Amino acid sequence: MTTEGPTDQPVGELPAVGQTTPAQRLPNADAGHGTTLTVKQAAARLGVHQQTLRRWLWAGKVPGAHLATSGKGEMWQIPVASLEALAAEAKQAAPSQRVVEAGEAEQLRQRVAELEARNQLLQALADERDRTITELSQAVRALGAGQQAAAEQVRTKRWWRRS
Repeated sequence: MTTEGPTDQPVGELPAVGQTTPAQRLPNADAGHGTTLTVKQAAARLGVHQQTLRRWLWAGKVPGAHLATSGKGEMWQIPVASLEALAAEAKQAAPSQRVVEAGEAEQLRQRVAELEARNQLLQALADERDRTITELSQAVRALGAGQQAAAEQVRTKRWWRRS
């Protein structure tokens, strides 16, 4: 039982050298499922930083990814199919952006204006309190200096002399 393949040859037999095209040699080459990417390429496709993707790889969040040894050392090889699944999962997990209706937008603008007015009032109160604290601390220092002068005067005054 033989099934015809892309070169119209039985599946068990290999085509002769030069008898195939790159699309026939790579399964699903048009979809990119049979290829792998580097960390830099995969991060660019996902729209994340390379270090973020590396953390995901070490945590095992990217199925099918593996460390391959090459002349440059170990490099991550990430299947495109895994990236597509990861991107779809991230898209589902991300909160959808909500459209604000016109009436709701006006309510939000009014609320922002109210909060800004309240903020100005609270800032004015805080400034007034700062001024009061400064005035009181100056008065306390003046009283302290006056008490020291009076104490010095008592200490230097002889009890037997009249002033």
